[in-house]
Amino acid sequence: MGELLPYLILALAAFYWYNKSTSSRKVVEQNYQNKEAEFLKTIEEFVSSHKRVLAIQRRQLIKLDPYGKEVHTLWEKEMSYFIEHHITPKFGLGLFFIWHEEKLAKFKRIIERVAKKEEAIINDEASISGYHEQMTGIEFETFCQLQLQLLGWDTVITKKSGDQGVDLIAAKESRRMAVQCKKYTGTVGNKAVQEVVAGIRFYGTDFGIVISNSSFTSSAKQLAKANKVLLLHFKELDNV
Repeated sequence: MGELLPYLILALAAFYWYNKSTSSRKVVEQNYQNKEAEFLKTIEEFVSSHKRVLAIQRRQLIKLDPYGKEVHTLWEKEMSYFIEHHITPKFGLGLFFIWHEEKLAKFKRIIERVAKKEEAIINDEASISGYHEQMTGIEFETFCQLQLQLLGWDTVITKKSGDQGVDLIAAKESRRMAVQCKKYTGTVGNKAVQEVVAGIRFYGTDFGIVISNSSFTSSAKQLAKANKVLLLHFKELDNV
């Protein structure tokens, strides 16, 4: 027994230090996990500050292939762009974060979750404010504004007094347009086009558009063609 005692002491010491090392390692790992969770929460708060734009981008960039399957290629590129040009410089992360697949995947999951949730809210808003024949002119204007926003246009409502014939000014990338919303029971004539032409000149936009629930007269179409004005039914706004 005396001969085995030194080995027994060594075994107990090794066991003690192994448990202590394991316990310390667990504490370090737990601290790391806590700090990472706090950091990711901060990232999510930052992403949420851009949730409306990200939701609109997601809505526009996810396409359906001919077989009805969603294609996320463009949306994946947009998320990578947002991480590289907004998250990385905002938090001073350095370029290695862009190449760290695990970190990149976590950031993308946050962006996807935030954008998808906000997109559902936008869809609900669109459903609530859906077109109906009984809506007033003001309600139709609000409806058109929302449809443009869903298509990625930034919109500003003009002042109702002295608005130079247009209801909205919309901008997307480098394009700006003057927008007139007309809810008619009959066909829309020259007056609406003339109002938008005045708005184009006054606000210095690239072109103008008349959105209606109705059709347009032949003379209105001719006048519009000569003055950089688009005449569209509200269901055709994807063509802008």
